[in-house]
Formats: sequence, structure tokens, C-alpha cells
Amino acid sequence: MTDMAARIQNIDTNIFKIIYNAAQARAALRKAAKFITKISRLFFNLAYVAAGVHIAQYGYARLAVYIIIPLALMAAAFALRQTIRRPRPLALLYPDMPAPAKRSYSFPSNHAAASAVITAACAYAAPSDMPHYALLVALLGVAALAAGLSRVCVGLHWPSDVLAGWALGCAFGAVFLIFL
Repeated sequence: MTDMAARIQNIDTNIFKIIYNAAQARAALRKAAKFITKISRLFFNLAYVAAGVHIAQYGYARLAVYIIIPLALMAAAFALRQTIRRPRPLALLYPDMPAPAKRSYSFPSNHAAASAVITAACAYAAPSDMPHYALLVALLGVAALAAGLSRVCVGLHWPSDVLAGWALGCAFGAVFLIFL
């Protein structure tokens, strides 16, 4: 590991410990993080399907792009995980602690990437003159932030995994602006 990589890992580890230990020390926060991490996938999938139904009225070409972009994102995230092979925080810092998904890799966070791209997709798909459009986009944005933060709170991701997931999701989300 290079000196720069070691410094970045040290910063990531310190931030992870602050967030993770704070969540573990407070039962309500720990339970909320577990709930959010479990429900976020369902929430964003439902939002995505609802927006997809709206997009479908504009023809199959737009619907195809709407479907392909998130699939390409998940393929890119999977390829990055298999290439980088970064261990999950609990596997590295607490190897004796039983934890779900310790055998899989952490970089980038799929939850963060998916929440960002789906937020972008839904923001694009919803008519901007729709009542409470800004509230809908803000709600999706807050939900994406909560989904990413919850992954650190439950010990499944480093903070930089989540940041990278959001960045990747936003990059693919920008494709919606280009192709739809």
C-alpha cells in the first residue's frame, strides 16, 4: 500500500469508527440504521418501478434506456468490486465478530450507487410541473443519504465506499439527462 493509500485508509477507518461506534452505542440509532438498510432497497425499487410506468408512456426506446442505465451501473459496480476486492470494515477491523456479508467486497456501495441513480431517474421521470415535485426529489435525496449512511452504521461499508457509490450513481444518473 502506498503512503497516500495508507493515509486515506487511516482517515476512512477513523471516520468509520466514529460513525459505527456512535450507532452501536445508541440502541435507537442502531435499530434505525438496520431498518433503513433493509427497507431502502424496497423503497428505491418501488420508486423506480413507479417512475418506469410513467416513462413507458413515452415509448419503448425511452423505457429501454431507463432500464439499461441502472443495469449498466450494477454491472460496473460489480466489476469494480471484483477488481478492487476491498474487505468490508467488520471483516477487517473485527475479524472475530460474526457479521452478514463479511465474505463479499465493499467497494463501491451498491446501495449508495443504486439510490443515487434511482433518485436521478425518478427526478427525471417525474413531470417537473407535478405538485410537490421539489418535495419528491428532496425526499428521494434524503432517503439516498440515509441509505448510504445506514450502510456505515451497520458496519458493512467504509465511508469512502458510500461516497464512491453515490458518485458512480450520480455519474450514471447524468446519463439520464443525456439519453432521455
